[in-house]
Amino acid sequence: MTQIVIMNTAKNLLNKKGQSMIEYVLILAFIALAVIASLTPLGNILANKFTEFAANISGS
Repeated sequence: MTQIVIMNTAKNLLNKKGQSMIEYVLILAFIALAVIASLTPLGNILANKFTEFAANISGS
């Protein structure tokens, strides 16, 4: 069973359709990493603003 999977994977790597699919997956992975890297600081800023807002409402 694993030999069939390995052979199919090898065929897909040699196939242009498989190659372009891998390229699309890599591009999507890099885009996802860029989005995560850019949104993490924004999330921290928003969390601080909500904390400030909650503190102002409670009167602390």
